[in-house]
Formats: sequence, C-alpha cells, structure tokens
Amino acid sequence: INFLKKYIPGYENCTLKDSADCLGVRETRRIVGEYILQDEDLLSGRRFEDCIVHKADFVVDIHNPTGGGQAEGTAKKVKPYDIPLRCLIPLNVDGLITTGRCISGTHRAHASYRVMKIIMPLGQAAGVAAALCVKNHVLPRKLPYKQVQKVLLDLGVELFDSKETKNYNQSMEECQMTSTELVKIVEKFAQSGWDLIDVPSKKWLEAKNSTDLSAELMKAIEQADKECGSCGCEFDPLYKRALVLLQSV
Repeated sequence: INFLKKYIPGYENCTLKDSADCLGVRETRRIVGEYILQDEDLLSGRRFEDCIVHKADFVVDIHNPTGGGQAEGTAKKVKPYDIPLRCLIPLNVDGLITTGRCISGTHRAHASYRVMKIIMPLGQAAGVAAALCVKNHVLPRKLPYKQVQKVLLDLGVELFDSKETKNYNQSMEECQMTSTELVKIVEKFAQSGWDLIDVPSKKWLEAKNSTDLSAELMKAIEQADKECGSCGCEFDPLYKRALVLLQSV
C-alpha cells in the first residue's frame, strides 16, 4: 500500500479493502513415488493399468516467475492422460498415501495436474485406497490396485473408455465366480476349528501335518494367488494371510 501511494499516480489515497489469509503458491514440494509422472506421459496421453484418474487434460501451465505470461511462451496442450495409483505412494516410506499437488511428478507434469478438477478425483482415490488398506490390514504399496478401481467404478467414477470398462467388468465377474468356489474351502477349514486370523501355532501345526483339509486349503490358496491375486478381489488378502500362517509354523 505504501508503495502504491508513493509511486503510482492515482493511488495517493488508496486503502486495503480485503486480503487472503495466505499467498497462493502454485508449486511446492513433491514426493518421489513408485512412479514419477513425466511430461511425456501428458503430451502422449499415456494410459496406465493402475489408473485412478482418467482423462486429465489441463494444459502444462507454467507461469513466468519474473512476471505475467507463460514461462515457455504458450501453455502446452496435452492429450487426455491417466494418473496411476503408484504416483500417490512414496517410494521409501510405508503406511503413507499422498494426494493433491504433492504426488510424484516432474515440474512440468505438475503444471498440469495441480488444478482442482484433477486433484479432486486424486483425493477421492486416495481416500478409497486408505480405507481399503485399513480394512484389509495391508500397506499401501501392497494394496491391489484393482480393489481401488472396483470401488471407484462402483461409485460412478470413469476410469476407462466404454469398451475397456466392459472388458474389466467381465474379468472381475469371472474372478468372483472362481473366488466363490475357493472361499467355500476356506470356510470349511475355518468351521472345522482352525481360525484363519488369530489361531495358536499349535493348531496350525496339527492341521499342516495331519489333515487332508490343510492340503486342500493350501491348494486353494495357491490357486487364488494365481487367479484372484491378479485382479485384487476381496478374497485375496484372506488367502495370503492363511498362506503366511501355514508356512510359518
């Protein structure tokens, strides 16, 4: 205000009417994630298998730090691109999911994904992933991405083009049919007195060494690991937990 009053004609009697609580800073620190989103990904419209944001399309908008206008002359247009779940997961930190501007990406990629219409679905995906991690007792980097995608799709989030969505739903239905058969074996094992989560090692040792049911369960686990683990269905953590317990006694 003092500068305006002293140096700018017409502002001699100006007063401050309103001000924001803090300055808006477009770019701050970002994590190094399991994948670093590159500006080439944006310009080529890259698709990712573990997509949690689809068709992000804001320009590469790098403002000139010395004043108005663009740092690169004009804002670069991008092709609609995906953001993978891996960008939300720090490379060397467990138990943490990030979202918003601080996800893993280059300076130029950040200039596109930093806007509200992109960080909003990023936040939704991060919330879903966090809830699934708590529910299934797994670390974020161990969470099957298709579990996150399934919840987002059920909520009406667009993650694929129409043909891809149809193929995805079909593969999930086939996996669930297989899983339904496999889970019957697990239930049978549990009903016979062998709790899958909190069970004394002695019981597991007895089951492992002396019951045909244990062998049946092991076979089911191995099949589930092959057929269900690839799609991240809800039964997968149960099988993996049982496998760890059986192998540890």
